[in-house]
Amino acid sequence: MSSPTTLARPLAALIVFVVATCLSSLFARDTRNVEHYQTRIGEQRPLPQPDGSVITLNTDSSIDLRHDGPTIYVQISGGEVHFNMTPSRHGHLVVSVAGVDLLDTGTIFNVRVIEQGARVTVKEGQVTVSIAHVSRVDLHASQQAIIDTHSTVMAIRAHDITSREVDRQLSWLQGYLDFQCDTLASAAREFNRYSLTHIEVMDEPTAKIRIGGMFSTTDPITFAEAMAKVMPNIHLDSVQSPDGTRTLRLRQALRKGPLPTSGCAAALNPDE
Repeated sequence: MSSPTTLARPLAALIVFVVATCLSSLFARDTRNVEHYQTRIGEQRPLPQPDGSVITLNTDSSIDLRHDGPTIYVQISGGEVHFNMTPSRHGHLVVSVAGVDLLDTGTIFNVRVIEQGARVTVKEGQVTVSIAHVSRVDLHASQQAIIDTHSTVMAIRAHDITSREVDRQLSWLQGYLDFQCDTLASAAREFNRYSLTHIEVMDEPTAKIRIGGMFSTTDPITFAEAMAKVMPNIHLDSVQSPDGTRTLRLRQALRKGPLPTSGCAAALNPDE
């Protein structure tokens, strides 16, 4: 795989401005044709398209969508969106996210807005990541790109991943989260995207525990209870807030022995 594509910050700022201006003008040509879609926390919404393609919004996501003949324009303002696009000789898809364009003519891929900018994961076909036509990176099946807009340089960092990792990242389409030696802190952050019942990891040793297992995206309670069940040196507190929401606090239990410092502590799946 080629080395990361980087641009100096002044040029990057100009490029971001040009891309944003171009996409804004595309959506401003006829605001009557711009459709806005948004999902609530825990909601997932498929959007079937006339050509048979399906665009699916994950939890807490927001897009603007516009059809211009056979071309579909999508501007992602937050969250995560999955594209299952029907191959076409005439039409194509243009996605704007984090200051770059994604060009596609019939691909299955996923876009997630992250703290650095965005993450693009390709399951099938090819997606071209383009910065105002100044720089481009072609992504193929089982490849991923991190679009970094928050560092001193704007960068597209592309790398290979396994098909198993692609399926793991897309497990939300089946309604579950697939953890494979993830830290407990990162697993908690994933669950907090999908539910108003939040998980808090109260200490660093507990946060660093690595766990595995598959759990429903909208069932953080079962996940937290499983952690406390399979690892007796973790204690679970459930705190009810005045507004009716619940916070699940995981912390190191007293006098239960040390927490595991290496390896992956496999968590039981709920139906096992």
